[in-house]
Amino acid sequence: MDTLNLKNYQLQTLTKAIDFSMPFAKSRVKNRFLTILGPKLQMIEKSRLEILNELCDKDKDGKPVMNKEEFKLSDKNRKKWDDEYNKLMMEDCIIDVTSSLKADLGTIKDILNTSTVEVSTQQTVILEEVITSLEVTNPKKLPEAKKK
Repeated sequence: MDTLNLKNYQLQTLTKAIDFSMPFAKSRVKNRFLTILGPKLQMIEKSRLEILNELCDKDKDGKPVMNKEEFKLSDKNRKKWDDEYNKLMMEDCIIDVTSSLKADLGTIKDILNTSTVEVSTQQTVILEEVITSLEVTNPKKLPEAKKK
């Protein structure tokens, strides 16, 4: 079975870039793909919170100290946080490419190429990496709807 190899840091930008209105057939493909990405994004968020809970300052009851809505980190633990978070984001996100996903990858690539979502220069670079990764053994995109 083929695999789609992405990095964790690419998933949020990918999700953002395909979040726009589109024709029904493409939207169905997008939703199937987001269903695959959703649990992976949840795992990343869970790991991020676990790292923060481990490294953040604690009050006398052992609860995390918050500064507004951010975890408070000592200077020493800020460096550890940066290192651990970077490791997490650089981890591989490997997606098994089933026959149905393989059929959808060309359409996902087409959705990315026609995205109307504004992205930064850095996000553009990330999306170019994703588009390159989507090129798994001849994916086909959905045929365009016939115009009446």
